[in-house]
Amino acid sequence: MDAGGVRERLREIVSEVGVADPALLAETSAAAQGLVRSAGVPEALRTTIVDAYRRLGDDVAVAVRSSATSEDTAGTSFAGMNETFTNVVGPDALIDRIVNCWASAYGQRVVAYRDRQGLDEEPAIAVVVQQMVHSERSGVLFTADPATGDLSRVVIEGAFGLGEVVVSGAGPPL
Repeated sequence: MDAGGVRERLREIVSEVGVADPALLAETSAAAQGLVRSAGVPEALRTTIVDAYRRLGDDVAVAVRSSATSEDTAGTSFAGMNETFTNVVGPDALIDRIVNCWASAYGQRVVAYRDRQGLDEEPAIAVVVQQMVHSERSGVLFTADPATGDLSRVVIEGAFGLGEVVVSGAGPPL
């Protein structure tokens, strides 16, 4: 955001957000996401990313996954709020999806949730690029019950296909 010259304006926009007003929240989110997209990816970083992607092979499908720094802490859970993309093919699509992951740190749900949680520091987000594994079944294992925090209970959630339906909670359990 520094290289794109938008960090200060992002801070200003987000500090003015009125989450109680849905129209203002939508406007603020769209403006912040637009700034992130306009900043793009610095050329040196773009070159590094594309070179690493090309080392995987020709037109390899990858998953582009976001991970916010405060995504899963004792007091917060942003799980499923930031963007993740699967079956991304080609350098241009990869760069575009990385920027979309960054922009998702300013999505309406994220901005409203951060406000409700009293989080006022600048959001930080990592983006992980992984070669796709086309699975028949996917799952998540919790070493404590995520609903109660009970450490004596292990919870496994699974679904057919890619893990997107498990993480989002949208799919029926296996």
